[in-house]
Amino acid sequence: MAKRKVSNRGGNIIGHFPSLKMGRMVAFESTIERDLLYLLDFESHIKTFSEQPVTIIYWDEGKQRSYTPDFKVTFANDQVNLVECKPQALTQKAANLQKFAAGKAWCAERGWSYEIITDDALRRGFRLANVKFLTRFARHQLPLTLKYQILSFVESAKAPSIQDAINVITTEEPAVIRAMILQMAFFNELLLPLDEGPICLDTSIQRPSLQENKHEHPKILTPN
Repeated sequence: MAKRKVSNRGGNIIGHFPSLKMGRMVAFESTIERDLLYLLDFESHIKTFSEQPVTIIYWDEGKQRSYTPDFKVTFANDQVNLVECKPQALTQKAANLQKFAAGKAWCAERGWSYEIITDDALRRGFRLANVKFLTRFARHQLPLTLKYQILSFVESAKAPSIQDAINVITTEEPAVIRAMILQMAFFNELLLPLDEGPICLDTSIQRPSLQENKHEHPKILTPN
């Protein structure tokens, strides 16, 4: 349960994100938080997440202050991160540096990690835009038999593209086949190179590797 309600007293954008992974509306109070929720909902190495999860009490110049990080994220290996979203331009502000230090110390006492997500890092490259695009297809009602045809084709073909699948599978309209491929990619049933460029008909498709993510200390954002 959230420790505080989101607020737009500072003129920031607030709203609710319809999370498929969590099965509920998740509150956000900035466009950075909103965009991060797309990745939290999509990335397979992230198991659960919640907003405004804990309130940390710390001291600053003899005064007791409170700080509520934006998200608690649990990874597939059960590591827990507290996450703070901040514009890059504000990361060196004295008040924020004090909050970051308090968050890191609080997490260290519990064996958790603390992660700062900036707008620059979050929106760098193609991944976020591609994940947003895939999310548009996540709720489409599509024929289940088509999924099995696509999986069979991908397993038998050599480095196929979305267009190759459309050319070979003729039981449905091209738009339906494309929508199913993109939906399967959202649910990590197919793997697309999301960091290499915008998704298009020439984008390659493959089955995900069965190898588990063995990173001891995973992060939400990984370097491109």
